[in-house]
Amino acid sequence: MIFLSLSHANENIEKLSKAVLKEQFDASRPIKEMYAKAVSTIRGMECSANISVQFHDTQIAKEAIRQGVFSEAADIDEKISLQSKEYRDHCLSLYEEALALINEKSTDLYNLVQAVTTDVVFVYSPRIGGGTGSHLPGVICISIGDDWTAMDVANTLIHEATHLNVFICDMVNKIFSKPASELDKDEYRVLSAVRVGDMRPLDKAIHSAFVTVPLLYFESLVGKDDMMQEFTNSLDDCVNGVVDKIDTFTPYGKQLVEDLDHFNRQRDFSLVEKSFA
Repeated sequence: MIFLSLSHANENIEKLSKAVLKEQFDASRPIKEMYAKAVSTIRGMECSANISVQFHDTQIAKEAIRQGVFSEAADIDEKISLQSKEYRDHCLSLYEEALALINEKSTDLYNLVQAVTTDVVFVYSPRIGGGTGSHLPGVICISIGDDWTAMDVANTLIHEATHLNVFICDMVNKIFSKPASELDKDEYRVLSAVRVGDMRPLDKAIHSAFVTVPLLYFESLVGKDDMMQEFTNSLDDCVNGVVDKIDTFTPYGKQLVEDLDHFNRQRDFSLVEKSFA
């Protein structure tokens, strides 16, 4: 599955960075450094190669909310959204524990998160969960629940990093043969793998299937099967719906769909491990 291939991710990151930076691209520097420089250029805000943990009052948080990532937070009074030092320390502790957990269970998943992420932003929002935006590369937003553990944050990091990686796949290689506005039509809607029972635009539906694969794999590594039970039928419905619309994809996109369909039929996690390599 090339959407989980680390070598393919690095190739795409390099191509994106070269396209954005042009003559400023320096092949002698680490690729993450060039990626961070390209991301800074795209969004008009500086970022570094090392993942930066930020909060609701930062410029990048405000830009993410403006672009629709956690749009629910747009009208929250600034005084209410102020996050105390204790809250920030709690978020940072959960984040560090989550990264350590991912690294302990799968260095490949850890490396994927590290490769595509420049900022993890803890926002204040009535919606709990994670969020990314196709026009905001590198940024993962998280709104934690009161009872969240490191496992919840780890799942969110894996989920959103997979979104970021697929966004890069699309930017570099083009997945769909039709524009996003066309895919929003009823005829191109497919059942979501994650929002069980919801018909979603094709691009969003297939993203839900992409992220489900590493989440199920990670869950198996920690000895749980809650998501496998919850999403096993919805993943099947989503992938079958996507396969029915395979003519809507470019040749590159069709390869992604075929990889996804193969995993869905086998449900064999060795396919995930082979993909990383």
